[in-house]
Amino acid sequence: MKEFFLALLLLLIGSIAVAQQSRPVMMPSVNRAKLPPNLRNLPLHRLSSGALMLLNRDDNLVLPPRSITAAKGETTTEEAASAPVALDLRIGPNIRLGNDSSALPSNMRAQAEPHIARATTNEDFLVGVFQEGRFASGGGAVDCGYSVSHDGGLTWTRALIPNLTQTSGGPYFRATDPVVAFDLNNNVYLETLVATDPQFISGAVVLSKSTNGGATFASPVVAYRPGSISFFPDKEWMAVNTFPGTATAGRLLVTFSLFSNINSDGAPIRRVYSDNGGATWSSASAISTETTLQGSQPLYLPNGNCVVVYWNFGTSQQPGERLEAVISTDGGQSFGSPHVITFATEYNEPLIRTGSFLPSAAADRTTQNVYVVYQTLLGGNPRIAFIKSTNGGTTWSAPVAISDNPPGLGVFNPAINVSSDARTVTVAFYDHRNNPGSNVLVDLYLAQSFDGGANWQPNIRLTSISTNASLAPLTFQGYMLGDYLGVAQTTRPTVPAVPIWVDTRSGNPDPFITRAGIAPYADLVLAWEAA
Repeated sequence: MKEFFLALLLLLIGSIAVAQQSRPVMMPSVNRAKLPPNLRNLPLHRLSSGALMLLNRDDNLVLPPRSITAAKGETTTEEAASAPVALDLRIGPNIRLGNDSSALPSNMRAQAEPHIARATTNEDFLVGVFQEGRFASGGGAVDCGYSVSHDGGLTWTRALIPNLTQTSGGPYFRATDPVVAFDLNNNVYLETLVATDPQFISGAVVLSKSTNGGATFASPVVAYRPGSISFFPDKEWMAVNTFPGTATAGRLLVTFSLFSNINSDGAPIRRVYSDNGGATWSSASAISTETTLQGSQPLYLPNGNCVVVYWNFGTSQQPGERLEAVISTDGGQSFGSPHVITFATEYNEPLIRTGSFLPSAAADRTTQNVYVVYQTLLGGNPRIAFIKSTNGGTTWSAPVAISDNPPGLGVFNPAINVSSDARTVTVAFYDHRNNPGSNVLVDLYLAQSFDGGANWQPNIRLTSISTNASLAPLTFQGYMLGDYLGVAQTTRPTVPAVPIWVDTRSGNPDPFITRAGIAPYADLVLAWEAA
């Protein structure tokens, strides 16, 4: 019964319905007096399932249901996706990243929350990572998997991360929030958040490393585990300093929000780092004195500085939701005071769980530029917004809408990457524009700039058939395609960007990629080569 109330609560709270009629439904309320003081005004859709269960450990958070109003059209009935369409010549075929592992339970084959990266010095070497067997309740997945390509994304080899959860021979009970990164030597690191107990009330951040091109991975190493089950790390992310000659070249840095149900510290973002390839890790330290933070995105710049971008929910003393950045001049050892990037209005989907508080950030290998995208409301309409710093995160441009979706139609889960020379900026995101009458049918779209973000090309559709999110697991916060997706950067005109997303065309959520050519003026030969 507790999970039923929580499911209703987080599916409906914070939902935004644009220009729809209403109908009555039943939704539980929250006894916010039971929350830590700094979390009492925080909309609960911003928490992972694990963090919510931590806060509700004593079963006193959720109160009996009350009648509220929800949007008409929020139906769980499956909707038929449109027939396949021909895509732009610059877009390659949509490719499924291999088959589901036979080790997964037959009724737990849904993938979610994909991420992808390209090797530092080998443009043909790509690795994708994703949840395997997403749970509908309680948070996380049966395991996390990965897929490796050595031909630029044309073919893939897929497996479960070995020795992670009990499904793959490991000690942990569930896994979630997978992220992939490469170091200077093209070693691969798969980072995940794992459940250290069956209920996912306590968790740890672990990394699995491959030194042979993704052929095998060593058993995961713990980067951070709280000293008490009253603390829960959430939404971890990873960056690697891949700039030779800088003081901390090779450093791995992991950031995460840390929730607690016993004090009033709110949710600060902390960091740990490793200078020996992930073998051992530093103690955790806060990157800021602020404590209502989520969605950290750490980056290294060519001068060795480390920048962390995140969402600040604001407090009564400092009201207003905003994106902020902190800068470290010693490679992540310490950080300066926060710089406000922009104030922002959060946008949430009516039925689909999204990463509404998760910005996506990138840096090139030539300048001190930092590039950020996020989902928001601009002029009252859902938009993907882009913002840029040209001085290492100190000052920022004004937000610019880079999604050209029709007014009132949702866009969400943007992911950004940028070419090494700072010219080509690539953003992928989910979009409802091809199915304006549906809250569950979406496509993946591309926004690209060829001058570092000064001007943007018209959006291009990436998926040949719409994805039906109602085929994904129905979690506390909505249908689970994932809180984020990813895009591997282009390196030169004939090396396409590679977005990764979750797609349901097979009847089940699966990880897919495509190869997106980058030149708007490309002739047929260049388009064929890129695709």
